[in-house]
Amino acid sequence: MPAMAKSLTGSQGKGVYLLTDPQQTNIFLENFYSRKEKILLQKFIDGNSKDIRAIIVDGEVVAAMERTAKPGEVRANISRGGTGKKIELTDPDKDIAVRAARACGLEVAGVDLMKDSHGTTYCIEVNGNYGYELEKITGIDISTPLIKFCEKNYKKGNKANLDSTSALFGFSPIVGYKSKTFIQSVQSKDENFVETINRIQNEYL
Repeated sequence: MPAMAKSLTGSQGKGVYLLTDPQQTNIFLENFYSRKEKILLQKFIDGNSKDIRAIIVDGEVVAAMERTAKPGEVRANISRGGTGKKIELTDPDKDIAVRAARACGLEVAGVDLMKDSHGTTYCIEVNGNYGYELEKITGIDISTPLIKFCEKNYKKGNKANLDSTSALFGFSPIVGYKSKTFIQSVQSKDENFVETINRIQNEYL
């Protein structure tokens, strides 16, 4: 103790809980067990209320931001009131993020990292369906690399790229829901992209 508990279907900081004492933890686990809900338990890492979100596309880090939780909160998600700023990852941290995504079978992912008080980097989460707050905060276009990745794999006839189409269309095959944010994020002026999006949507969804 303390420890972190995460629902396997949570997003935007929802379903993330800080466990601080044995009695609270026992009650918490009993409630989840009675509902037959699966959770992930993680060691608590004191990251000074900060974490890092890195966007991986085609095995490369295309953007990263540092997030800081609001006072009194352990979750640094922007949707939970956190703030963010653009950062450049070190090569070792880029390698951790890329390898973490690939360990989950993803070439497209939002990978969350955290550094402890000694500067050691931990991967705390890998998201197959990430939000676009990073694009607004950093000013980095993360949509075009994603669309090009989808287009490249479509041309190769690769229909197994569910991770790329999930991120593009806001659809998670694990969680099973759609969002309405995918088209607004497209910033490239390439006239073939709209046709590509339509083809991918018809092919996969």
